[in-house]
Amino acid sequence: MHGFSNAGYFLTLGFLSLIGSMAFWFRDVISEGIVFCFTLVVMTVACLFTNQFENIGDNIYLLIPAVTYKNADVQKAQILLENKNKSGVYIWVNLINGKKYVGSSKDIRARLYQYYNVNYLVNYNMYIDKALLKYGYSNFSLDILEYCDESVLRDRE
Repeated sequence: MHGFSNAGYFLTLGFLSLIGSMAFWFRDVISEGIVFCFTLVVMTVACLFTNQFENIGDNIYLLIPAVTYKNADVQKAQILLENKNKSGVYIWVNLINGKKYVGSSKDIRARLYQYYNVNYLVNYNMYIDKALLKYGYSNFSLDILEYCDESVLRDRE
């Protein structure tokens, strides 16, 4: 009458499909070794307590910034002061739509000066330039993901 006559059959079929797929997954985990399994468990637990995972292809990276500036407008002076003569990787986060813009520079302060120069933004056609002009600095946070040597900047980005 309500279409539940085959429910037991479909429930059993679904359960067997789940068990079969888990068997293949566990086989792959075991072949990668215990270290992979331990890493997966640790990262999953960390994911429950933080919202800072980025899924990039088949890899998962835990992003814990070295420094976070919640408001790029209000904290402009602090941002420029604290990043003098430092190289590293940074990320702008649009607080309105959640879009992220990752960059790196051998001189973060000089690069940020460019971002804070409206004349510079108007003359370049990068996504972050358009977004900063459209939404304003107060609608962005800035995270310095990592301070690192100039020689590894591209790899880290």
